[in-house]
Amino acid sequence: MKTITTPFNRFRLFCIGFIFLCLGLGIQCSSEGGGGESPGGGTPTNPPQAAQLISPENQSLCLDGEEVTPVLSRVNFQWQAAENSQSYTLVVRDIESQQQQQSQLTETQGQLTLAVGKAYQWKVISRQNNSNNTAESSNWVFYLEGAPSPNYAPFPAELSFPSSGQSLALSEYPNITFRWNGSDLDNDSLRYQFYLGTSSQTLNLEAENLTATNYTHNGFSTGTYYWQVVSLDPLGNSTASAIQGFVLY
Repeated sequence: MKTITTPFNRFRLFCIGFIFLCLGLGIQCSSEGGGGESPGGGTPTNPPQAAQLISPENQSLCLDGEEVTPVLSRVNFQWQAAENSQSYTLVVRDIESQQQQQSQLTETQGQLTLAVGKAYQWKVISRQNNSNNTAESSNWVFYLEGAPSPNYAPFPAELSFPSSGQSLALSEYPNITFRWNGSDLDNDSLRYQFYLGTSSQTLNLEAENLTATNYTHNGFSTGTYYWQVVSLDPLGNSTASAIQGFVLY
């Protein structure tokens, strides 16, 4: 059967071929477009890094605060610039009352006015603009000098194991050796009270007069547990650590 090619048929074939050519170019342009930007219009792909704290130094007696009133002092906080970060949140917490202050900053330093004669914990949260990505520095503690004191209360114990939110297999940990670090400005010999419970509101005193910075407990079952350590110096000054939770499964 002989095919007759008319000018109209040739024109129709040309149009069909041209359409397919355009579609192919469109697909190619779409696949090459975007310039490697991440979703959200160029939001940084590298997460912010944790800031390295500088001052006030960890476990130190802060003496360089600027006096505002006899009971208040303005303290300068400093840290190193963190990679991939455009702003910072300075967080300072009164260890005794658990009240905290925050300051939003773009520089690597900031000032807060604090009550003297108290122990504080501070950290810095690194942030990215137009992003929910954050990174937290380590937590440092210091004592803000007020009226001279013959003896300072211990710093809160730093709980190291189990860490906060850690999940442990009961088959591997039928007994758990809890570990922490204690410190005191006066270099006093500290003793510790160990508390444990299944609710953060009702912790039980499991051991006291501990001189070692660890304690082994057994008889666990699956579930969520909370623990805390209270540090005591020879003059009866005491400081409670944070309450930390972990899970046994």
